[in-house]
Amino acid sequence: MEELLIKAYKRSSLYYYAVFATAVVFAAIGYFLNKTSPEFFHFSTQTVTITSTIAYLYLVASIPFALWFFNKKLPVLPTITDIHARYKLYVHLHEIRIFLVGFNFVGNIILLYVLHNKSFLYAAAIGAVAMLFCKPNKISIEKDFNPPTLDED
Repeated sequence: MEELLIKAYKRSSLYYYAVFATAVVFAAIGYFLNKTSPEFFHFSTQTVTITSTIAYLYLVASIPFALWFFNKKLPVLPTITDIHARYKLYVHLHEIRIFLVGFNFVGNIILLYVLHNKSFLYAAAIGAVAMLFCKPNKISIEKDFNPPTLDED
């Protein structure tokens, strides 16, 4: 049981830090592309406005939804008797939450360098802050994986 908790922590941490590594890679690629050829990507202001509206709507909707969905599905875990099935569901829920929130972070960094609009930097910062709510730690994983029960004597 303890090894599954450690495995869940390591796997969740891998996904969590992979989002940040992906963001750094795309930021570096965007920086060097804009440094070597600043007019590599050029879009109309209407395209930038429409894209930013869609990105902001996704930002506003996905962060609360990801956190709500994870907390909504978490009470199902104690009802699963097979410990390996419980582990798989828990890791899958973590993956969904990290993907939904991390997509904001990475996607807005990509849009920052492609569309040359500083407002995407702020949206990426909001996504990065929201990633802090998804950071796995051993105590919360143990509490989520094995919630305390009241023993009646």
